[in-house]
Amino acid sequence: MSYERHRPWISRTACGLVYLLALTPTLTVMAVDADEAPPAPPAGVDPAPPPPPILAPPPVAPTPVPVTPPPPGAAVNGATTAPLFDANERNVLLLGFETDESVQGVPGEVISTLPARIASVLNRTYDMDAAVFNRTSPIVQRALRERRLTEAQVTGNVPEAAYPAVAREYGVNTVVTGTVSSYNYDRATNAVELGLTLDVRALGPGGRTQVIAVSGRTAPVGVVSSEIALAAEAANDAATRAAAEIARIYGLQPVPERPAEAPKRARKNRTGAIAAVGAVLLLVAIIAGNKGGNRNVDTTTPPPANGGGGGDNTTPPPPPF
Repeated sequence: MSYERHRPWISRTACGLVYLLALTPTLTVMAVDADEAPPAPPAGVDPAPPPPPILAPPPVAPTPVPVTPPPPGAAVNGATTAPLFDANERNVLLLGFETDESVQGVPGEVISTLPARIASVLNRTYDMDAAVFNRTSPIVQRALRERRLTEAQVTGNVPEAAYPAVAREYGVNTVVTGTVSSYNYDRATNAVELGLTLDVRALGPGGRTQVIAVSGRTAPVGVVSSEIALAAEAANDAATRAAAEIARIYGLQPVPERPAEAPKRARKNRTGAIAAVGAVLLLVAIIAGNKGGNRNVDTTTPPPANGGGGGDNTTPPPPPF
């Protein structure tokens, strides 16, 4: 009686269980898909290896940028690069300059004075020992007499083969030669530009040659000057720049100018005191001389003349003839 009454409920319950059992695989697959988990491998099969990780592409090396080395003697990060030449051997000999074949119109007197202009700046501004070759100098003439040099070595521009012999006579290790590489006289603007190319050559073992190129020009002026005067001004400017470049390869800096000395007042006062003492001594000597000269003077009163009151009748001596 009780079974018949509950049979509909039991039947519905049994049907529900069967339906749930039928849906279990579908629910399992849905759960796996939701978690994105890989399916379990079958029994007896090795699991597949995990895929390799995706790596980022290797970085591309940047293209190297060429770096220009600093000039010798220049300051880099507070330090100074090594000079090309030894600053302890700062004695140089400047030989004669010549003009490039393509350059025309350079005044000859300007070319001949270029070595002396450069040497003057080197000695005055950079405390170097720069000499200028001169065929008539006692050094060269003595070497010619003693046959250490020949006429061919010192006539005209010194040939390159004679550089060591000539430098040895002057006691230097470096010679400087130069060429006027450009010259331009602009009459309209009243200006001259002069270009120089110098070879600074260290002689002896391990010697090296440094090439220097500079250009000098005249300052703007309002008055018209002669070409020779303008060329001399441009030569001075080029010589100053050339000397600075020569000093740079030695690692030298301009020598600071000495301050002007104050006038020595003590010396002036001393001179005045000496003059005063001398004047006093001279005055004393004059007074002493006057006293000494009066000792031989007769200071007695001369007798009265004839006819005077109460005197004797002494006849005066006759006048001399």
